[in-house]
Amino acid sequence: MKTYTLKITLESSYLVGSGEGFGAIIDSDIVYDEYGIPYIPAKRIKGCLRDSAIEVCEMFSLSGIEIFDLSKEHSENKFKIVSSIFGKPGSEKSAPTYFTNLFIEEYSDIAG
Repeated sequence: MKTYTLKITLESSYLVGSGEGFGAIIDSDIVYDEYGIPYIPAKRIKGCLRDSAIEVCEMFSLSGIEIFDLSKEHSENKFKIVSSIFGKPGSEKSAPTYFTNLFIEEYSDIAG
């Protein structure tokens, strides 16, 4: 199994919300770990990369570029190649591509 490290450099302020709001009190809650350090959830990264992969496949398809098998899934308007990499939402079978949460540099030293 190959392992890759993803490094993101933020060029401006960034808020990773949990997607949960608390009415008029808190519009968007930040995702924190058990030590109060914010992180980017793996699910968010995987979703963004999956959406980008679909867009790239759509661009290839519209341009007539046939680098990959761009056939579509039957049940949804997604490409088979994207499902083969990222898995199918709601499937019992896990995806071959696995992501972990993204933490700040030297997280293990800080959280210690």
